Amino acid sequence: MHTSLKMGGMLLMSLLLGGTFFSPPIVAGETAADSLLNRARQLREENRDSEALALYEKVLRSEPGHTEALLEAAYLHIRQGWLTFDASQEELHYRSALRLAERALRQRPEDYQTHLLVCIARAKGVEYLSPGEQAKTVREVAQKLKELIAVNARDPDPLYILSWFHFKIGRIGAVKNKSHLTLSPISRLKGHVAVSLRKSIRVTNRMPASRSSPSSSLP
Repeated sequence: MHTSLKMGGMLLMSLLLGGTFFSPPIVAGETAADSLLNRARQLREENRDSEALALYEKVLRSEPGHTEALLEAAYLHIRQGWLTFDASQEELHYRSALRLAERALRQRPEDYQTHLLVCIARAKGVEYLSPGEQAKTVREVAQKLKELIAVNARDPDPLYILSWFHFKIGRIGAVKNKSHLTLSPISRLKGHVAVSLRKSIRVTNRMPASRSSPSSSLP
């Protein structure tokens, strides 16, 4: 699996604090979507997420396979689902995020950060699935997160997500009854979360006031 180690520990903090998810390489020439993308990036930096999302989705209507638009739109749907207090809107955002992230993953099947984005979308939307689908999703997401941890042990993001996911499924009775996933002891999970948060805070404290995208090292 291709990895982008410099990106470790940044996705969750970016979701919390704002900022762009994907920074494309600079290439010569322009496309019809460039003006929309430039405006969307500017809106993202200003934390005007809804307006930026609308522009990324407009790009996707004309260029359905546009990688930056797919990744940024998926990221923004996750962020908006995280921040909304409307349960129906939350479900809609997480389902949209997963659909877009999976489309991006088909284009970038070896990309570490895209796999992580798919895991977050699947984990956040698990409570809206049927009991059988919940159990299947728990097993698959937990396995994928463990694979990502094995690939990049320095990145606290998948470890934090896995720990959070264990807590989350503990509150979903159908998953507890159907899943064969072996949960880690609570004390160990708390330790993992604390370590992950400390690492993320250290990374954030080292960042300049005008920070670049956490995904600037994407190929």
